[in-house]
Amino acid sequence: MRAKLSLAALALFCVAMLAGALTYPGGSWLHPRSTGFSIVENFWCDLMRRPAHNGAPNPFAPWLGTLGFAAMGAALAPFWLEVSRLLPARRAQFVRGAGVVSAVCTALVALFPSDRFPHLHPPIVISAGTLGFACGVLTGGFALAQRRRFPVFAYASFALLLAASANLVLYVRAVYFRAAETLALPVAQKLATLGLLVWMVAGLRASASRPKP
Repeated sequence: MRAKLSLAALALFCVAMLAGALTYPGGSWLHPRSTGFSIVENFWCDLMRRPAHNGAPNPFAPWLGTLGFAAMGAALAPFWLEVSRLLPARRAQFVRGAGVVSAVCTALVALFPSDRFPHLHPPIVISAGTLGFACGVLTGGFALAQRRRFPVFAYASFALLLAASANLVLYVRAVYFRAAETLALPVAQKLATLGLLVWMVAGLRASASRPKP
């Protein structure tokens, strides 16, 4: 049941974010006057901007983006509860607790967009990312240790940890150390998102192969 709920929410996330990107008027930090959503220049949270970066009204993308982030939060909570079954007791307990908190923070990202909540948005993003990363390290470490048993989960874990590490470091540098805006951060975000989707599906498949207690 938890796996089906997580997969359904992941599908809703993909549909909502794609629809949000298609309805986004345009503009990014690098090119404020551009039109449309650029997969290599825009951040997902740009969908929530009112108005859009280029100053145009943005009536639809914020609602779709909010739905997308809420769906991802709804996907992550049962995901962590499900894959924690693979882990030793103490690690599983941490993943269940920190994972659910990370899922809630992920859903809150859309409710506190950077243009209206410049001081709240970064710590919420970092809380979601840091707790999720910690859970990912523990779960991914298990997958890598069991790579012969769960090869797809192991390879997906390695790829996700690389992409998520790059994304987290680049975000902290940009927000707190005022590093120059480049394409590296939005590209890393999209790679981390893709890696997360593949990893979650692989993790749910690995958990499904283990007999229920």
